[in-house]
Amino acid sequence: MHKLQQYKGKHLWHVIAVVVIVQLVLAWAGIHVYTERELRYRHQIESALKSSNDQVLQNLAKWRARTLAAAESLMDDRLFAQALSRWLAQPQAPVLDDLQNRLRSLTERNEFAKVLLLDAEGRVLVTTAGADNRMLPEREQAALKQSLQQAQAVVVEPYRQTQFAYPMFSVFTPLYDGLQPLGVLWMVVDLRANLFPLLNAIQQGSATAESMLLQREGSDVVHINSLRHRISQPLERLASIDQDDLVSVQAFAGIRGVFYGRDYRRHQVLAASGVVPDSPWLLVSKIDVTEAFAHDQRKEGVFLGLLIGISVLLMLSTVLYWIWRTGQREHVLKVELENHMKWLERAQKTALLGFFSIDFSNRKIMLSPMAAEILGTQGQRQLNFSDLARYIPAEQIKRTLRKLLKVRRFGTVQKIEFELRPQLTQSHTHMLECWCEMEDAAAYDQTAKIIGTIQDITQRKATDQALEKYRTLLEHQVRKDSLTGLSNRRALDEALDQAWEHAMRDSQPLAVLVIDIDHFKSYNDHYGHLQGDVCLQQVAHVLEQQVQGGDGSAFRFGGEEFVVLLPNTTLAQAEQIACHLCQDVQMQGLENAAAPEVQVVTISVGVASVTPRTGDCLGGRSLMAMADAALYQAKSAGRNQVCVQTAD
Repeated sequence: MHKLQQYKGKHLWHVIAVVVIVQLVLAWAGIHVYTERELRYRHQIESALKSSNDQVLQNLAKWRARTLAAAESLMDDRLFAQALSRWLAQPQAPVLDDLQNRLRSLTERNEFAKVLLLDAEGRVLVTTAGADNRMLPEREQAALKQSLQQAQAVVVEPYRQTQFAYPMFSVFTPLYDGLQPLGVLWMVVDLRANLFPLLNAIQQGSATAESMLLQREGSDVVHINSLRHRISQPLERLASIDQDDLVSVQAFAGIRGVFYGRDYRRHQVLAASGVVPDSPWLLVSKIDVTEAFAHDQRKEGVFLGLLIGISVLLMLSTVLYWIWRTGQREHVLKVELENHMKWLERAQKTALLGFFSIDFSNRKIMLSPMAAEILGTQGQRQLNFSDLARYIPAEQIKRTLRKLLKVRRFGTVQKIEFELRPQLTQSHTHMLECWCEMEDAAAYDQTAKIIGTIQDITQRKATDQALEKYRTLLEHQVRKDSLTGLSNRRALDEALDQAWEHAMRDSQPLAVLVIDIDHFKSYNDHYGHLQGDVCLQQVAHVLEQQVQGGDGSAFRFGGEEFVVLLPNTTLAQAEQIACHLCQDVQMQGLENAAAPEVQVVTISVGVASVTPRTGDCLGGRSLMAMADAALYQAKSAGRNQVCVQTAD
């Protein structure tokens, strides 16, 4: 106890200083991270609101352009103009019915609430319900005259119209018979059914989000759609332009993009504004600041709480660690037991061999220190049966347990090999080998133990694999021609037998090309053997390039002779490939002054192709004999050509 108090007095202030410094660093880092997170989240909220507002703007612009395009397309409807001309010249019931049907089709196809046919003076001639002699209001009269003067569709922006019980938006389209104006189509759109649903998209999942479509009338701001948080009708005045603290008025004052202000409820909101292209409309999308940043405030509260918790935990951990270290200093080690175990541990480390025992009575596995080190138990020397699964891969557990049960039941000695789990190794896979046997071969009751040794055989396995790889490489080199790099005659014999069996099994043709370099002996005598080797290499390269990418293979048969093996190739196909080979070799332009015909290196090719049949005892040798006979014919006929040998 006296030592503990002395240790505390010596190191207390050091511990307090370290804890205070760590707390200050954590506080500074927490404030810095909190500020950056708040700015990043604010930017994300503002970007999301602007993206939503831009999407609604695009939808509004598309809706307006689509409505205007549908109206303008009627100016080119010559059949409609002719029907109207006939009805104006001589009003008849059939013609009137035809006009009414056309008007009804316009309402159905273009989502117009009502379509009226007017004369040039603005009198209603025909509607979908029949003739109507009512006159147009003043604003519509002006739009009608403008459409006739300009010969184009004219839009009447939304306003209060007593003639219709719903908020309306209309388009006037003139109709002509040549250059003579016949009348005007007045197409009325119910904004509730077509436009307002586009403005409600931003409200999904939010309690305060809202989009307002605005236009100016005199000194006032008029909202085209109904307000979400106030009982109002469409096309009502919202506020005077003198109230510059409202986001709607700020938007009309020229503020675009994202900004902060108050809405008509006097709530602080985050807003985004934009102008609908080719229209006097202004769109303002907004959301209450409290709702927009509520999630951020909750997250940052959790973050601050986490920082405080980490600080407290760090302080507590420091104190506990200090107390634990003090207890360790006062702990008296059992020196005698440690000295008794040193000899055994040294012996095990020298042999890299560990020992273990399995006790079935208490289901425990005892490990020697070396065995624990090999197994990677981090000093744990006693394991349960369930702990064994942590060190053996899942696919090897059943096999290992079966061998242990075989040792226990039959008393046989078993060798067990398994890998350590990948997460327990640092760099590469570790392979372990265990030899197991019963402690008492005559006892197989519950008290009997399995004893054994465990050893790391990773290096030995790696050596065996390296030797196997080297043997495979040597076998591969034995089947390669060192000069040309092609497979040699030994590889040809093996490949021909395999190809013959596959062709016979699948009833597919098998073709062989036997190739000989023309006048090669004369070439060697004239240019020397070194240049002759170059000639062989160049011809081999041409053959390899020709069969590359397919199922064919090229071989050096011996001397200046080569063989090309072509599975699943008919006689005609093989002949075509052989002709290409002759052309390619000749196009290399390798000089051969010793040749009497052509002064370049050429080849002669013999071609044969058969479909093997069951019972053919000669196998691929018969096919080679046919191709060799064809090569003899090609050389006898003057060389630098292809000859074909049929099965007949």
